Amino acid sequence: MENLQKYEELKKSSARIIAKSLSEMTLMEDYFFTAFMQNNHECMRATLRAFTQNEKIEVTSVRVQHVIKNGAEGHGVRYDSLIETKDGTVYEMEVENRPDKSLGLRLRYYGAMFDKENLKKNEDYAKLPPYVNIVVMPKDAREKNKPLYFIRRTFVESQNEIGDDRAFFEDGEMIILVNALYKNLESYVGKVIHDFTTPSGEPKLIEEFSKAMGNFLKTEEGRIKMAEDIVKYAANLESLEKVVERAEITVKRYEETKRREAEMELKLNQKDKEISALRKKLALAEKQLKSKGLAR
Repeated sequence: MENLQKYEELKKSSARIIAKSLSEMTLMEDYFFTAFMQNNHECMRATLRAFTQNEKIEVTSVRVQHVIKNGAEGHGVRYDSLIETKDGTVYEMEVENRPDKSLGLRLRYYGAMFDKENLKKNEDYAKLPPYVNIVVMPKDAREKNKPLYFIRRTFVESQNEIGDDRAFFEDGEMIILVNALYKNLESYVGKVIHDFTTPSGEPKLIEEFSKAMGNFLKTEEGRIKMAEDIVKYAANLESLEKVVERAEITVKRYEETKRREAEMELKLNQKDKEISALRKKLALAEKQLKSKGLAR
């Protein structure tokens, strides 16, 4: 009960703190990613086309922070985003703030829970839609400097050959790991990764991202609305405290930068005044010398 009260109190005060930090946030922040992508079909379409290398994808719906419960005792899951596309494929996309040692096991469980929710009693397994996990990671998972790594089940001849390229086992599942460290801006996927990993207030390379970022950043009302959405998706006290803590650190860093810039500008202005005064003295001295016939 005490935590709930703290949570409600923090919700009321946190939106304006978060709003101040929005220009410095990146889409690698999970709650910002969620709030930004909700119903944002244009940016999600651009993202999916880049990360799947499929230019024909059309987004039909975007659900964020979708929860599947597993009874009173079972382990439930929360999906950052579930995207349905015109061809019937469902994509689960998330961003990782830090490396997750149990990522493979977690994605296995997420897939199992998705299947559990999407196959009704007595339905044939053919009713299960194709399902793809996409994880934008803060590291290069294979250290091969590639933007994308595609993972599917394959046939192997023996245990020793796991990892060999074989015919795909058609189970309708795939995992895509996105390397957020990839820096090639000559490619479309590189540009999307750039827009994911740079602060929202900085220029974007993809038109859809540039427009969407500008829409909420240009007005105080837009910033507050985005901040309120971020608060809404931080579903408990611990999550909200982390978001607010990061926002406060960002605001302090921003204010410190502005303070240093103001000090530097003050020093430069003082120097300009000193130089201006010196020039006036020199001009006066030259004038006096001329009047005495001593100047050149």
